Amino acid sequence: MKIKEVVRCGDQLAPLNSALDWDNSGLLVGDPEEEVTGILTALDATLPVVKEAEAKGCNLIVTHHPVIFHAQKRFTAGNIAFEAARRGISILSLHTCYDMADQGVNRALAETLGLENIRPLLREKMKNWKKLTTYVPKAQAEQLYQALSEAGCGDGGDYSGVCFFTQGQGRFCPMEGSHPVLGTVGRMEKVEEVRMETAFPPELESQVVEALKQNHPYEKPVWDIWTLENFGEEYWLGCVGELPEPMTEKAFAQLIQERLHITPRYNPGQRLIRQVGLCGGSGGELMAEAMKAHGWQYQAFVTAEVKHHQFMEAEQLGVTLYDASHYATEVVAIPWLTRQLAAQVVEKVPVAMATAYQGEIAG
Repeated sequence: MKIKEVVRCGDQLAPLNSALDWDNSGLLVGDPEEEVTGILTALDATLPVVKEAEAKGCNLIVTHHPVIFHAQKRFTAGNIAFEAARRGISILSLHTCYDMADQGVNRALAETLGLENIRPLLREKMKNWKKLTTYVPKAQAEQLYQALSEAGCGDGGDYSGVCFFTQGQGRFCPMEGSHPVLGTVGRMEKVEEVRMETAFPPELESQVVEALKQNHPYEKPVWDIWTLENFGEEYWLGCVGELPEPMTEKAFAQLIQERLHITPRYNPGQRLIRQVGLCGGSGGELMAEAMKAHGWQYQAFVTAEVKHHQFMEAEQLGVTLYDASHYATEVVAIPWLTRQLAAQVVEKVPVAMATAYQGEIAG
């Protein structure tokens, strides 16, 4: 199994085109054509995680947080991306796309806290897909179709390899200086051709075009790429659900401590909690936005990296806001990711979860 196939598995779990614009998800280190010897999952690709992958014979690490986030001018010894690369280890990061997945970070957090009737807090529309149209001789249509499919065309939702074929006749006259695969210079040629139409996520455009160029028999193939305005899915941004029974603020704080192994900060009041909103990682800004957009009447909101003004805002809204740390609200999703990837690769390669230090800040 090649690394690019695991990337495709990751894309099915958490579509890369659903990642937010400021994010850096995808294959960030490595060669997509390399064969996979083993997969190690982790919240962060720390140096201990890289060394654990090397010791276990895993040449692919799949993380939630990107190993390369901000632009970097140099990669030297000690840099995690450099240390992974020189050990022959690739890194695939599924960041905000896994936050947005309906079976991703927030679902894992909600179920860990025992919430029921889980549904999206907010919905985010993915970037519009693009459609490729090209014309190819009938005899080479299958080869081109396979190449475009491998590049990511026609892969969306519960379907793969989606493409429309129309047969017709192509005409052209090779002129002086041309080197036609079919036909003779100076003579009009008629060829049985297939019009192929297929769609792909916008971030794959460069590799789709390259696949077309490399596998189209014509000296100068023709293609069109259009933006699709009516094709897209909505993705989850946070979750909301209910506790099986109402709880006091203190009792819910104790539940968070038991399930996430972290003592949360919160603004105490006299609220009885039943409905809970949440967003793993830094999602405090969603608390008020979701209430205004959907009229959620949750009594508690769980997230991380809460700022002072957000606690004040929560008090005004009548919400008990729990800060349960960035690490604790997201690391619960890594066992989920491990199981999901194992189910996707179907025993072609071993998948394990890192036991080494993954980025938690002590205290």
